[in-house]
Amino acid sequence: MHMRPALLSAFLVALVVACSDTPPPQVGPTPSLQPARSRDEARAERERVARQQRVAKGSASLAPTPAQLDERAQALAQSLDIGARLTSVQLSAPELEGALAGASFGDIKPRKGTSLAVMSTGHINSDNNLPEPGWDYGPTGEEGDVVTLTLTLNVPVGVNRLSFDYRFLSAESPEYIGTQFNDQFTAVVRDDSGRRVRVVEEASVNSSHFFDASETRAKNTKFDKLLADDPAGTDYFPTSYPPRTPTFPDAGITDFKIVHVPVIPGEVVIEFSIRDVGDGIFDSTVVLDNLRVSSLEVINPNPALVVQEHGTVETDPVKLSTPALDGKRILSVAADGATQLLLRAQVPGPGRMDFTLMNVTTLVNGGVGALGSSTQAVTVNVEALPGYQGEYYAFALYTSPEDFNDGASADKSERTVQLSTRFTPQTGTGYEDTYELSVVRPPVVAIHDIWSNCLTWNEHAEISTNALFNVTCADYSATNSASMDHAVNKEVLGKAIDEALSEARDKDIAVTQVEVLAHGMGGLMARRYVDGLNYKSASNLNAGTVNRLITLNTPHLGSRIADELKKVKDKLLALDGGVDGEQWQKFNNTLQDAGIRVSGPLGGAIDELRTDSGIITSLKTTPVPSHIMFSRGGLAVDRNASTPLLTPFTTALYTNMEFLHPMWDGTDASAAVKRTLILGANSKIFCTDDHDLFLAEAEQFSGDAGTAVSPFFVSRTNKETEHFMVPTDVAHHVKIETLLNSPVRGPLFAPSLLAPSLVPPRARCAGGAFAPSGGTLAPQSEDDDPLLEHREPTPTELELQEVLALAGGLRITSPAPGAVVTPGSTITVAVEATGGFVPEALLIVADGHVVRHEGMPLKVQVQIPPKALGGITLFATGIALNGEIQQSSAVSLTVSSSAVVTSLSVLNGDAHIRGVGKTSNLVVVGAFTDGVKRDVTRATTGTIYSTSNPSVAVVSPDGVVTGVGPGLATIVVRNTTIATSVTVAVKEGTTAQCLEVRLGDYNLFVLEDYRQGVDVGGRVAAGGNILLDAFRVGWKLPATETANVLVAGNDMRLQNGTVWGSARYGGNLTTVGPVIFQRGNAARGMPIDFVARGEALRTLSGHLKALPANGTTTLESWGGVLLKGTSPKVNVFNVPSTAFASATLLSIDAPANSLVVINVSGTTARFTNFGHVFAGGIDETGVLFNLPDATSLTAFDYGFYGTVLAPRAHVAFSDGSWVGSIYARSMTGNAVGHINNLRDTDICP
Repeated sequence: MHMRPALLSAFLVALVVACSDTPPPQVGPTPSLQPARSRDEARAERERVARQQRVAKGSASLAPTPAQLDERAQALAQSLDIGARLTSVQLSAPELEGALAGASFGDIKPRKGTSLAVMSTGHINSDNNLPEPGWDYGPTGEEGDVVTLTLTLNVPVGVNRLSFDYRFLSAESPEYIGTQFNDQFTAVVRDDSGRRVRVVEEASVNSSHFFDASETRAKNTKFDKLLADDPAGTDYFPTSYPPRTPTFPDAGITDFKIVHVPVIPGEVVIEFSIRDVGDGIFDSTVVLDNLRVSSLEVINPNPALVVQEHGTVETDPVKLSTPALDGKRILSVAADGATQLLLRAQVPGPGRMDFTLMNVTTLVNGGVGALGSSTQAVTVNVEALPGYQGEYYAFALYTSPEDFNDGASADKSERTVQLSTRFTPQTGTGYEDTYELSVVRPPVVAIHDIWSNCLTWNEHAEISTNALFNVTCADYSATNSASMDHAVNKEVLGKAIDEALSEARDKDIAVTQVEVLAHGMGGLMARRYVDGLNYKSASNLNAGTVNRLITLNTPHLGSRIADELKKVKDKLLALDGGVDGEQWQKFNNTLQDAGIRVSGPLGGAIDELRTDSGIITSLKTTPVPSHIMFSRGGLAVDRNASTPLLTPFTTALYTNMEFLHPMWDGTDASAAVKRTLILGANSKIFCTDDHDLFLAEAEQFSGDAGTAVSPFFVSRTNKETEHFMVPTDVAHHVKIETLLNSPVRGPLFAPSLLAPSLVPPRARCAGGAFAPSGGTLAPQSEDDDPLLEHREPTPTELELQEVLALAGGLRITSPAPGAVVTPGSTITVAVEATGGFVPEALLIVADGHVVRHEGMPLKVQVQIPPKALGGITLFATGIALNGEIQQSSAVSLTVSSSAVVTSLSVLNGDAHIRGVGKTSNLVVVGAFTDGVKRDVTRATTGTIYSTSNPSVAVVSPDGVVTGVGPGLATIVVRNTTIATSVTVAVKEGTTAQCLEVRLGDYNLFVLEDYRQGVDVGGRVAAGGNILLDAFRVGWKLPATETANVLVAGNDMRLQNGTVWGSARYGGNLTTVGPVIFQRGNAARGMPIDFVARGEALRTLSGHLKALPANGTTTLESWGGVLLKGTSPKVNVFNVPSTAFASATLLSIDAPANSLVVINVSGTTARFTNFGHVFAGGIDETGVLFNLPDATSLTAFDYGFYGTVLAPRAHVAFSDGSWVGSIYARSMTGNAVGHINNLRDTDICP
């Protein structure tokens, strides 16, 4: 328990209690900044409060009649979804308010069906009696505060599992954990004709794993209203605190827990009870749902039962049935086509079981298959195998459907799949059973555009409020102008995907992938995420984490606006002072105040959108089902008509570009001509190419996507059709919903997006008809950072410098500083130009709101932003015909409003932080009495934050949450007297895409044949045929490692030898002479997906090849290959294969426990008769020879000390050995394999 100072004054306590029906406690001096009261004091106070509760409430409540109890019991039983297997039910409760069947408990929804059961030691969800101090049923004390629900079930033969879900809430957490006040929930099962009685589950205040009852977890249960300045002792809720007082959760809640217990068929009785312990106050509540009996267990095997080296589900029946190694039982599975579930049925003995998807003939509901097989069907027949403690089990794998919508579920968020099992024993009578599995939609992750934020998606896009979808936004608003390689931007999508998946898994949903909606630059960030290291890994079963990608107005081929802006910036930087020059500063400041950056450490993104930028040209083909949404029609919108459509920052940017573009230098172009630079039918940038007011139509494609495209049109009357606002457009929402209901492998999705470098070039506008000079837009120059370059100014620019030396200025003459304005009102801003300065364009900027004015007089009607809060700052920027920029001093205005906050919400809800020191930015939105929602995240808006557990997470005054240690904390957000709260989960690890090197599962692994082998100490697998003579395999393995010691995808021919473990083969087994399977057996089966593993190995090899060399390679004339590295983590060397063909010595000097990656280039390689020397602490467990391009590898009279990765190579290896592992395409030869596994290593950027 965390002790906090009691901040509530004696006066305030007296005032609060005076307004309530409860007598006040005895109040002494406020113990300011002193520890909270002792446990003895708290205990004495509880005893006194308990007495007061009975006096205050008397005994007016009437005990329920038997008929009332029976009616309530039937309703509770029906809410638990047990169905026809219920034979009787009884309820014991002091008052009916202690037990309830309902459609929800607050915002806690049913786990199955449309209702759930709630039992409590007090009154459930009462506005008059909150859980603290609570309700004490008569008589006084714990006696009588017990509610019991007893259900009798008829369990048929073969059905041997009982399960239920529950969630426990208590007002006694956190302050009374570890005391005698220990409210308790129990579940007792009686079976075997009543001879066996067991407490199968117990949850108490002292034993439960509580989270704080935050609003996101316990909203509207009344437990979420228990927020105190000091949770210690008794608080008299409801209460209020001064606006700036931090408050903390004063109640606890568990996650839903799925309880699974074995039962004996016949009559089974389960008894649920909740009771007060210690006294009768401080209420606790249990939520119950999804009671079922079944022969089948449905388990998420990831990660507990996934073999990390190759990302497939374990096939060893002992491991699959050992309780200590068990996976997580699940409630639902996401329709992502990648998630696999383990189906496990304990059976009486040997026999076979059919697992069948009912009522279907296609894989619309997913598929079932045998362990180790990638084949999916609607039914599979498997053999029951001995497992844990010799008990028999039947296993199958269920793979989720690729699409949620089965043709009848477009308007649903959940549907069901029926599974049947039929067991046929070797002797005796079999049985059948059915199981209903819930299928849900995958989470949706949206990522916003450059210069945008998550409010575009969360507050304005209808998809975020659509009940069918659970949307998480990847928010990089604080760095939305920065390079895509900025640390925040590189991780933002991965963090959001991790958060969405974690949130779903916390709800017991098995899920692997998400749907991604990517707007503008967000689409490029999504493609780079898929390009990243280890996108496919064991954690996602080598399927990746994106089910489908929908891009909205993404510059797949770059942006010519970015090209031309680069020229404007080059021009300004060439003037006097460069980045410190006055003109550059005014240009930059205007855009920053309009909400965007176009330079500097936080402004590099726009340069990366150039059509020839390294970001664009380096994008790979994106192997994810994709759909392109693009817009056109901007060509028909002239400049004047575009004014109400453009975002404020676009208005500011385009106005500056129009008058500052170097195209006009040396011309006598008029203002009217300059205004044709970007928009209108005579555009010099777009010419006759259609566009969305920011991107050309062609730039929004990445090759020919066929039917996987959706066109939209810019409308003069609909601001939401402009490039930066399309996520908020209703037509776009309708299309997105249609796409998310369409088959992922259907015609609306292309299987991949072509790499931009592979897209055939299209004819592009070359500058149009610029009459004064007939010039064209110059080709884009190669440049990584415009701020690092310097060029001499042109003659025109030198003339401008002379003009600037004599320049006048601007000033705002009205309104006066400090003037009071109201949100949404319109004011007149008067500007005066001085010193002969004549602006052709005038921009009034007011905290991101921009109004453009052209002509005289310099008076502008400006609307105060409706969301303005507290104050705003105005300034004016003017641009003359010759490109001269002048800027006024800022004028600060006071924003006065009678609107007050009525509610608070946190975008994205609960936060998930992966890694200590990592952060998550809360975005808080307040709903005000004037109907406007405002961003109130910052402390200047009156919002304060508090954390319930500083050892887990801390929060800054502006809502930046930093992970301190693994665990959970609640962040309480207050503004005036309004509060909300979210849970923050801090987990170990990182969301950065790391390259996982896992090459220790096999001593020899080849994708095709292994021939002429004789002696391998570890496990051997070959995707083709295995031919061994006078051999031994697996003899160095521990006695416990017996599964899949020898695996052949096709035929296995063994002569005169021993396998120390089990052998599995996909074709036929032929044995000649004595062949012994020590510690195992031989059987047909396929525990390895060689196709998927081959792809994973080739991908890994390619990623290793791409690592930059950081070690020193010396090739001596006498044949020495000398490698020296100093990194304690990873040392990478590039060595041509020809160096090894003539080598006499390989010397590796690197730190102990580091990984040495030797990238060997060339299509052929030869290793023979040279020695190895290790220095610096490195040994063979840290050496990896990577041959990514080799198709032939020959070795003889040689020993590899380390692991070899050559996934494309046919290996010929005789009269030698290897100490490590070999992963190759095939291998022939008598070389001997010794076990010395490569250490698992994560290579992180």
